Amino acid sequence: KNGGTGFARALENCLQFGTPLLLEGIGESLDPMLDPILTKQSYTSGGRLMIKLGENAVDFDPNFTLYMTTKLVNPHYTPQISTKVVLVNFMITPEGLEDQMLGLVVSRDEPKLEQERMELIVSSSEYQRQLSKIEDEILQRLSSAQGNILDNEELIAALGKSNEASKLIEKRVAEGVVTETRINKIRAEYQVLAVQAANLFFCVSDLSCIDPMYQYSLDWFLSLYIRAMDAAPKAPARLQRTINIRDQFLLALYRNVCRSLFEDDKL
Repeated sequence: KNGGTGFARALENCLQFGTPLLLEGIGESLDPMLDPILTKQSYTSGGRLMIKLGENAVDFDPNFTLYMTTKLVNPHYTPQISTKVVLVNFMITPEGLEDQMLGLVVSRDEPKLEQERMELIVSSSEYQRQLSKIEDEILQRLSSAQGNILDNEELIAALGKSNEASKLIEKRVAEGVVTETRINKIRAEYQVLAVQAANLFFCVSDLSCIDPMYQYSLDWFLSLYIRAMDAAPKAPARLQRTINIRDQFLLALYRNVCRSLFEDDKL
């Protein structure tokens, strides 16, 4: 951790041996000690690659990599810092959470359908790989062919087989598109439920604006969502089933959040 016991020593060792270093819990400002590293101010001295670390010069292995993470929900970094690092945002997006919620409810309510979808994704990728391989083989054969191509019976036979294989794969790809359309049509019936659940998560997350003590993890939210699905009454129609899950989840979420609120924040 930044500023923690042994931080400088750990940093020095990692710089010398090229070991990746993870720096956790940084704020919106960085230790000045890191500046020569972030700006890559290494130099050669006596045939050795060196870098300044505070008041000392230490050996520098070019394989060294520095990773930094923050727990700040919405950090604001100055342009001076932003130009020295690569910022990666791992925050949950509404679209990403909707897709996760949709996959979760479909996998529990329609396990065979979700399995079929995953198999379709794998097979589609494999078909594309095979088509690309066939195309490469055709190009390789044509480029290495000598003389008149039309007189090369072996080449013509090989191209014919490649063409047949390509048509077969294209047929399977077309069948996969039909299957994908059918699967997406069924998944769409659960879409409203997934959107509502994702919106509720962000609503609950915004409670931290009222008081920083109100912190609700995604794992907790997903666990509550799964328990609500298991507790919701079954129904022959998907529409009624989604309504049952929604009502059960709303009740469970309301009860759990209400128990965590301070008295001053209750209506």
